[in-house]
Amino acid sequence: MQDHVVPLPEAALALENRAIGRGGEPTLGSACDLLIEQWCAGVRDRELGLHLAFLAWYILVEPPFLTGADEARVAPESLAGVFREVHDFLAPLESRDAELLYVFGLMAHLFPWVVGDVKEWETRSAEYRTAYRKLAPDGVRPDVFEGRGFYGHYFRGQAAVKGGY
Repeated sequence: MQDHVVPLPEAALALENRAIGRGGEPTLGSACDLLIEQWCAGVRDRELGLHLAFLAWYILVEPPFLTGADEARVAPESLAGVFREVHDFLAPLESRDAELLYVFGLMAHLFPWVVGDVKEWETRSAEYRTAYRKLAPDGVRPDVFEGRGFYGHYFRGQAAVKGGY
């Protein structure tokens, strides 16, 4: 991974922010497209990877009218492939990064079948939960996700659940 932080493209973050809340717009598909372009251009950054894996996963579990994803342009198999590629690059189990372990583990826990073999992802989810709880016994703090677009909005809510994943 890179030693320096590459900020998330402002356009992608703006599209994520437009999707938040009751009046949210279906802009996550466009945000995901921008991040896929960056990833394909060789940008390998933790923040971009976290947002990209999350958006790929979220688009797989939510209907297009909520996400704005164009199913005719991006096949579910390719989104699952993007998720797995980012996962493998960031290598959660090889890290000491509680957030990384938490978000990949939670996504695998909630919907393992959308990203690959159910048993494999259920096993990974359990391993990630054990590893992240060793690093953060009380869970990941919700404020870690503050100001980080729809990705942050989603995981901030999840992290606020007492005794959750």
